[in-house]
Amino acid sequence: MKGDGNLIFRYDNIPHHSEIPTFPDHKHYPNKVVESEPVNLKEVVEEIIELIIS
Repeated sequence: MKGDGNLIFRYDNIPHHSEIPTFPDHKHYPNKVVESEPVNLKEVVEEIIELIIS
């Protein structure tokens, strides 16, 4: 999340989007939810670093 509370992205495995092929795993963006395989902390940190430097 940004400092103002706005979402950048969030990984989630709570079973509330059964329409997603990777249910219960999925990823939230500000205006959509997409499929996602389970991720570990290292992968998430690498994704954050990539966002910061790009």
